[in-house]
Amino acid sequence: MYFSIHRTVYTHIRTPLNSLVKQALLEASEKHPYDRVIVGDSVAHQLFNQDNQKKSKYFHLTTNAATTMMGQYILLMEYMKHNKVEEIIVLMTPYSMTDDLNREFTANYVVGTMYRPQYRQYITERAAHQIHNCRWWYIPIVFSEFPELCLINYQKVNPKPFPRELFISPLSLEYLTLLSNVCQHHGVTLRVISPPIPVEFEGSSDLSFIEQQLSSSGLDGIRKTYCPVSVMPSEYYADELHPKKQYVELFRNALNINWERAEY
Repeated sequence: MYFSIHRTVYTHIRTPLNSLVKQALLEASEKHPYDRVIVGDSVAHQLFNQDNQKKSKYFHLTTNAATTMMGQYILLMEYMKHNKVEEIIVLMTPYSMTDDLNREFTANYVVGTMYRPQYRQYITERAAHQIHNCRWWYIPIVFSEFPELCLINYQKVNPKPFPRELFISPLSLEYLTLLSNVCQHHGVTLRVISPPIPVEFEGSSDLSFIEQQLSSSGLDGIRKTYCPVSVMPSEYYADELHPKKQYVELFRNALNINWERAEY
C-alpha cells in the first residue's frame, strides 16, 4: 500500500528526483536529426533546453551537475550509438567538475539510473569502486522507481579528493580523457566550456589549478576551450551559479556558441 501511494504521488503529483536524467537517457537512445549535441549541468539546462530546442543547431541533452562527468559521458556514448555526430559541447561550471561520485544525491541521480547492465561498458574500474564504497549501493538500483526512498549520502563514504574549492575531480578527469579519445578517434569536434561564474569567486578561488590539472592529464585541447573561465557581476545571479531570468540571453551569448539555425 505504501509503495502504491508513493508511486502515485511521485508519478502524477510530484516529479521524481531522477526524472530529468532518465528522460535524457531515453532521448540519447533515439535517433535525432542533429549531428551536434550539447550536454551539461543545470546552468547548461537553463541556457539550452526544450524551450529553445526548435531554433537550435544542437540537440539539447542537458541535465544537471548530479549527473557527473561519468553520466555526461554515458549520455554522449549512447547518443553516438544512434546518431552521426560531428560536434560535442560539454557545458559544465567548475563546481560541477568537482563531483567525484561523492554528493548527497549520487545514489538517486547516478547509481540508480546508470549502474546497470546496458551502461556497464562505460563504467570504469575506479567509478565502480566509488559506487561500491557504500555498502548499500544496490538499494537505489532496486528502488530506482522510488528515488526519494534512496536517501544514501555518498559524501560520507567518498571523501573530497582535493582540499581546494575549485578543481576537476579524478572522476571528471578520467571521463574527460575517455571522451577526448573517442572524439579524436571518430573525428568529432569537442568543446568543453564553462558558463560564466560570479566575479567574486575569481579572487577567492585558484582557477589556475584547473589549468594545471588539464595540462598534466594531457588534455591541452580541452584546456584551451575551458580556460580561462569567464565571469559575470554577482548581481546577475539568482544564486551562486544560475543567472537571473533577464540575463539568460546574455549568458548564452557569452559562450560564443553559434547555436541558432539561420532558417528559424
